Order: sequence, then structure tokens, then C-alpha cells
Amino acid sequence: MRSSFAELINAWLKDPAGTKAKWNGPVLVQRLTTAASDKDDGGPTRAAFVMSRPEAGEARVHLIAKSGKPNAFPMGVTIGRVEGNDIELDHNSISRFHAWLQQDERTKVWALTDAESKNGTWVAGVELSPRQRVPLADQTEIRLGNVFLTFLLPASLWALVLANPPAKP
Repeated sequence: MRSSFAELINAWLKDPAGTKAKWNGPVLVQRLTTAASDKDDGGPTRAAFVMSRPEAGEARVHLIAKSGKPNAFPMGVTIGRVEGNDIELDHNSISRFHAWLQQDERTKVWALTDAESKNGTWVAGVELSPRQRVPLADQTEIRLGNVFLTFLLPASLWALVLANPPAKP
């Protein structure tokens, strides 16, 4: 499930309890790039990616959960460019199957694993080796190819929503 940040805020304003129930797990928040930075030239700069105050219309929120679409990878939440992944990121720097997220059943900690992607995976600025699994802490910055995301636990997501009320008409 995905939504723009603005749509999530509006849904929360209309039905806070229902929206929180629907978005009840960790998320990846993706900063959307402009056409100029969408080229295969490194994407947005790190300075342009500030998660603490996203522009409501310029971020996309992806719930980390199996989508219900059939895919050949039942062990985790898949991320990739093509339909069939649980989280689809439509960007030319993303591999068809780029990475996957998996929660440890015992510790409940989420981890990200690179799926031998063509353009790489970074966690907190460190590039992963193919098949390397790295645990994620709340508010960890992730880069898949040239797409920048932030891993947020539910409490941080709702704090971010409260910090970004919609503009008054």
C-alpha cells in the first residue's frame, strides 16, 4: 500500500483512528524527485533529502507489508521496479527485484537485504554487498539506486504527520 504524504495527512485528518489502523506498521518514505534530477546522474543530492520536514506533495509513503500480489519471494517484502514486487519503485535506477525487507520473528527488528541489484543499496550511507543483510533502526536513511528513502516506525510516522499539518486555504 502506498500513498502520497499529502493524501496520508488528509486521511488522518478525516479519520485518525481508521488511518492509524490501516497504516499500522513501519513505512518507507520516498522523496520524489523532479524530472531534472530523475536522470541517471546520481539523482537528488543528499542535501535535498531532508526527512524531518518533507513537502506534503513531494513524498510518497509505502507501507512495509506483503501486497497480496503473487510473487516468488514469500520470505520478505520485496522492493523493485516491476509489477509483482510488494513495494514498486518506478525509477530507472531500481532493479526489477532490487532488495527485500524482513522482520526477525524473535527480535521484531526489520532488516534490509540487497538482491544483487545493478545500481546498489546503501543503508546510513554505507553500500551493501550483494545479499548483505543490515538491521534497520527507526529513521534510517536508505538509498536504492538513485532513490532516497527513510525507514520509519509507526510512532515516527505519526509524529511526522503531526509536524506537517496541511496549509490553510
